[in-house]
Amino acid sequence: MPTSMLKFLEKPNFVLLACQPKTASTFLTNALGSLPDSRTVRLMPGYDRREQELCETRLRKYRFRMIRNYVSQAHVRNSAPTQTLIDRYGIKTVVLTRDLSDAVASIRDHIRRESVVWPMAWFDDRHTAMDDEALATAIARLMLPWYLNFYFSWKDVPGVLRVGYDDIALEPVPTIQRIALHCGIDATRAQIEASIGTARSAGSRFNKGKTGRGDELPESTKRVIRDILDTYPGSRDDPYFQRTFAT
Repeated sequence: MPTSMLKFLEKPNFVLLACQPKTASTFLTNALGSLPDSRTVRLMPGYDRREQELCETRLRKYRFRMIRNYVSQAHVRNSAPTQTLIDRYGIKTVVLTRDLSDAVASIRDHIRRESVVWPMAWFDDRHTAMDDEALATAIARLMLPWYLNFYFSWKDVPGVLRVGYDDIALEPVPTIQRIALHCGIDATRAQIEASIGTARSAGSRFNKGKTGRGDELPESTKRVIRDILDTYPGSRDDPYFQRTFAT
């Protein structure tokens, strides 16, 4: 059988970056999709204010293709239907998170500079008229419940690789090496470095990456974030929230 036919019949390697918003996911997706025998794909029917649930029709679409690795990002929480698709198609999953206060600060900039459209909460132009403190507090109250739903839905799922925004911002090469190894993507360090350059030039809103942005939030907003976390028993003992409670 010709090599091309064997490749056509080979089961593709699906890689899912399940991510909270503002976690450098577009940058990371573009970097991984730029590696050898890889490309980025969309595994959802659309975006806008729609929940980004995986679509089996699109998974089937890429079942017989000439590329080995298909990389996709989605703001998707884990659920029984999602896990069924992950198991059925052998999807390698990377879960991306970010410090909650940092995320609030970044979302505030996005709403002011780019768009009010999100699937997690309703914002419109009236929110852009708010002052920074009021807008940050609105974001915390409206968006963070989804962030926490996402986090807890993936928290105890076995077989996923968990990566933080700070890992990508501070150590992009070793972080992508770790992701590639977990996902079965063959790539040398030189190829990863080249893919990072490609991703940085692709307009992914991520350049050097900045950590600790949430430290500058007003105390009133930080208090709202802590109050929301206190509705989750045990959150004060969870390493993910330690910086939130410390500031």
